[in-house]
Amino acid sequence: MLDALDEMPWSELHCACGSAAHVPGSVRGLLSSDPALVERAYWQLENHVVAQGHLSDSALHLLPTLFEVLALAPHPGSTLRLLFEIGNSWTEGPNATTCYQLVVSGLERQLTRNPTDALHQAITQDLADLRALHTTAGARLP
Repeated sequence: MLDALDEMPWSELHCACGSAAHVPGSVRGLLSSDPALVERAYWQLENHVVAQGHLSDSALHLLPTLFEVLALAPHPGSTLRLLFEIGNSWTEGPNATTCYQLVVSGLERQLTRNPTDALHQAITQDLADLRALHTTAGARLP
């Protein structure tokens, strides 16, 4: 589980605080059964990987692991929120486009894995919102 997380040289990647070395610990926090720890882990990632709509270079590398966490987390809402924030970045450029496309396709795959009714509904709504926001902004859909 989370093999890609341990293989990534996070200390060589950047985020809003400088090094992304803290990312693996924060990701593991998203898997906690304690909602307070999950929320703290969310903010450690949201404030650094995608800070105020701007993507760091670590965001693209984080996405595969976040989809794994979404499928395993006892409290997946924070992970889904983080995925939405990465997919809806205000940053322009190839990373933002790639992240958007990866988030949309990853969420579509999650729908086929029979998540709980509440998670299915949340994913469906996030997909609709992401597509609408990107259509309004003039971005190309995948």
